[in-house]
Amino acid sequence: MIAVWKGLSLLAFSELGGTVRRNVTVLTLYGVGAVIGLIGVLFALLASQAWLEQHMSMIAANLLIAGILFGLALVVGLVGFFVSRQRRTPSPLASTALIAAPYAARLVGRKLNLGTLAVIGVMATGAVIGRQLGRD
Repeated sequence: MIAVWKGLSLLAFSELGGTVRRNVTVLTLYGVGAVIGLIGVLFALLASQAWLEQHMSMIAANLLIAGILFGLALVVGLVGFFVSRQRRTPSPLASTALIAAPYAARLVGRKLNLGTLAVIGVMATGAVIGRQLGRD
């Protein structure tokens, strides 16, 4: 009986911990990449503005750069919109933990006290949260 609870809790915590660790790593890498990319884009914009000012007026050069940036922002926004609408498959481990929780409750037997119900609730909640985090 204790082995079942231990196995279910290890499954839920490993799924949740792995998902959180992966998400933090990915977000950190995205952040560092965004800062480096932003610095590079700013230098490129300054250089392109200086080059364009040699061929046209300062106002026309700034308007041209602003138009190009607005177009890029529109394209990136549309790509983000289409990516967010894609369906993702749920994590099989989270689904297994969610399915296993009621069977574990049956293994405990007919004597369900408040502590057992609390553990079942925590396990089911952890599986649902892990499944939701796994989708992201």
